[in-house]
Amino acid sequence: MCRLLALHCIECRELSNAISLTLDALVEASSFDSRLIAVTAGRRESHGDGWGYALALNRGGAPAVAHDKFILPIFSQFSREVLAQVARFLGVRGEAAAILHARAASPSEPLGSRASHPYEYRIRVGDEEEATLYFAHNGGANKDALRKELKLARHYHTDSYALGLYIARALESSQCLEERCLARAVAEAVGRFCVKDGKPLGGVTAALLVSDKGFALVASSWFDSSDELRAQYYQPYAALIKRGERALAVFASPTVIDRLRELGLAWRAKPIDAGEVIAIDARADSGFRRLARIG
Repeated sequence: MCRLLALHCIECRELSNAISLTLDALVEASSFDSRLIAVTAGRRESHGDGWGYALALNRGGAPAVAHDKFILPIFSQFSREVLAQVARFLGVRGEAAAILHARAASPSEPLGSRASHPYEYRIRVGDEEEATLYFAHNGGANKDALRKELKLARHYHTDSYALGLYIARALESSQCLEERCLARAVAEAVGRFCVKDGKPLGGVTAALLVSDKGFALVASSWFDSSDELRAQYYQPYAALIKRGERALAVFASPTVIDRLRELGLAWRAKPIDAGEVIAIDARADSGFRRLARIG
């Protein structure tokens, strides 16, 4: 159970204040989450088991990438200072995409910065072309099925790491680094492994695929809509924050959107229905494009 934020911006320098406020919203949503309190019957109130980020900047030529993960809570003073630097990275002239994730670890899952999201996977297509996939996940996955499929040690890797690895290997097998191929791989992985007894376990994900040619940012929404409490906890939203011709597209967990609405930044946020796989795109109406369906 985690809080997730992904964003894409165009002419990011002109949106630096909105970017900083959006990162602050993730911190506040992770520090105290009323929806987490409700879904855990009061057992947990914060997402404090580590955090991480991955970002890609496009200022002409191949994208520049930054990626780091931490064991400290995202709401610690040290983490807030790191996030201020992340905001500076993003607030540059040009285009940028990012994933940020604050973790609330399941009791049986590994801990530490290595277990924090986003995870990183190297992908090779052909003899020369390479890409890097960054993946973050809020929800659960069938770890035993993934372990058997991928031949992984159960105790060493998280279920989310294994889910991302399946997506990375699917891309490598397809020999395709296009956005549509990433969306298809995400839909297949979530639909196949984020299920228990025929019901969704929770598959709210964000995937950032970076190559020398550019980057793609894809997200999924997958939860049990028949369970009202869990649906309120998981259902992500997309929002488009505009300043003239400049635009910031945001995909986020609902508590993050709650904070942004309080700031007047995401009052037109749209819920992303269970089963949707979307591109987070600041050029698109509402900040996203539909790409695929899960299941």
